[in-house]
Amino acid sequence: MATILNDVIDNLWVNVSEIVSHTTVQRRVVNISHFQEYQIAEQIIHYISPVLSICGIIGNTLTLLVLVTSTFRKSVTCWYMTIIAVLDTIALIFQLVWYFIRPKVKPDLFTGRACAIMYAIFFFAIHYNVFLLVAMTIQRYIVVRFPLRAQKLVNKKRTIYVIVALGLLSLVINAHHMFTRKPKISLETGLIMCTADVNSETFINFVWPLMDAILYGFAPLFCLIVFNVLIVRQLRHAGRRHREMVGSGCQKDGGCFTSSQAQVTLMLLLVSASFMVFVTPIALTVVIERYVLRLTTPHDRATHYLVRVIASILMFTNHSLNFVLYCLSGRKFRAAIRAVFFCSQSGNNNKFEITPLASVRKENSHILAQIVESISDEDNVSLPGNATLEYQDNLHML
Repeated sequence: MATILNDVIDNLWVNVSEIVSHTTVQRRVVNISHFQEYQIAEQIIHYISPVLSICGIIGNTLTLLVLVTSTFRKSVTCWYMTIIAVLDTIALIFQLVWYFIRPKVKPDLFTGRACAIMYAIFFFAIHYNVFLLVAMTIQRYIVVRFPLRAQKLVNKKRTIYVIVALGLLSLVINAHHMFTRKPKISLETGLIMCTADVNSETFINFVWPLMDAILYGFAPLFCLIVFNVLIVRQLRHAGRRHREMVGSGCQKDGGCFTSSQAQVTLMLLLVSASFMVFVTPIALTVVIERYVLRLTTPHDRATHYLVRVIASILMFTNHSLNFVLYCLSGRKFRAAIRAVFFCSQSGNNNKFEITPLASVRKENSHILAQIVESISDEDNVSLPGNATLEYQDNLHML
C-alpha cells in the first residue's frame, strides 16, 4: 500500500514539474522584449512620447490663454475651441502617464479601479473632442450656407445645448469602462494592462473596437471631409456672386480674391487633412488587429506592438498640433498671440474685430451688407475647422 502511495506521489510530482517547466518555457517564448521591433517601440515611447506630450500641453495651454484673453472669447466658436484644447490636454496627460510614467512606477498604482477610471476619462475626452470638432464644422457650414438666417440657426443658447448634449453622449458611451475593465500583467511585456473583465471579454475585445474606430475615426473623418467640401463650394459660389454684384469695383484688385480663396481653402482643409493623416492609422489598426490579423508567433506580436505604438503616437500628435495649425492658418490668431505676449493690444483692438462690410463699402448692395453682418456678428474667428472669413483683410471673399 505504501509502495502504491509513493508511486502516485512520484508521478504527481513529475507532472507538476513538467507543467511548471512548460509554463516557464512558454513565458520565455511569449515574452517579446528581446525582439528588435519591441525595443524600437520602447525607444519611441521613452523619447518621443514625453516630448510630444509636454509640447502639446504647452501648446494647448497657450491656445487657452489666447482664446480667453482676446476678443475671440466673444465668439461661440471659441467655446468649442476652448473645450477642445482642454480635452486635448487630458488626452496628452493620459499618454504621458500611461506610456511614459507607468513602466517606471510600481504596478500597485494602477490596480483596482485606477486603470478603469483612467480609460473612462481618456475615451470620454477623445470622443467628446471629435464630436465637438464635427459640430463646429457643421456650424460653420450653416453660417456660410444660410448667412441671413445664421443668427437664428446658430446662437449662444443652441451652442450651449449642443456642447452639453455631446458631452452627455460621450459620457454615456464611455461609462461602461468603469465596469468592464480590470488590471492585468501582460506576459509579453510585463506591464500592467487594462484589459476586459471576465464578464465583458466579448464586448471589449470584439464589439468595442469597432465602435471606437467608427466614433473616433471613420465617422468624424467622413463628416469633416463632406462639410469642408461643401463649405469650399459655398465660398466659391459666394465669390462669384460678389464679383457679379460689385462689378468693376472688384476688377482692380481681382487678384485678391484668388489669393484669399486659396488661403481660406487651405485653412478649411488643414484640420481635415491633419485628422486623416494622424487619426486614420489608429482606427485602421484597431479594426485590423481585432477582426483580420492573426498573430501566431512572438515576432509577429513584437511587430504588431511597434505598429500599434507608432499609430498611437500619431493619434496623440493630432491632439498636440492645434496650436501649430491655428498659428499657420489664422492671421488673427497670430496677431492675438502677439497682443497677449507683447502687450500690443492697446490701440490695435480693431485688428481683432470684424468690420461690417456696410461700414466699409457703402456703395455695395444692402443685401451683401446683410450677409456679411449676419456672419460677422455671430463669429469672427478665422481658424482651422472654422469657415468664417477674415472680412477686414479679405473683403472680396463674399
